[in-house]
Amino acid sequence: MISELQALDAAKAALVKYCASPDPAQPKPQPVCAYRVYAQPGMWDYYLVIAKTELRTTYVLQIDADDASLMSITPLSESSTYQILSKDEALRILRGQTAYPDLMNARLVWHPCRESANPIYPFYEFTSDGKHVYVDMNGRIYSELTPLAFGG
Repeated sequence: MISELQALDAAKAALVKYCASPDPAQPKPQPVCAYRVYAQPGMWDYYLVIAKTELRTTYVLQIDADDASLMSITPLSESSTYQILSKDEALRILRGQTAYPDLMNARLVWHPCRESANPIYPFYEFTSDGKHVYVDMNGRIYSELTPLAFGG
């Protein structure tokens, strides 16, 4: 497993290789934070790395948590409001719901589901007494995630 710092370094190298502007006056995006995401069994855990210029978030990079290889780069439009909620923000959302008083063991997770088919949109998974509750990056709460069904 790689560290958060190694994920940031891998993202920086990928930005130089794949996202460099030929115009030297253009601001160069820099990786500013990395979030570890746990995928479902049989899939690869990864880091989501947020890259920004002084003005805005420009890219989200997906870096393999095992070997630091680049899995994907997603460019964001100028009007994008992409964000990763903090664990505290997600917990605050849940604490506002009386049905979830004693949640703990939070982590970012993702697997293909109706609620998010895109790995740059993970969920916080909170567990307590064998129960799971999920909070998406828009603050929506799910008691379960619905697996994607292909082919009808």
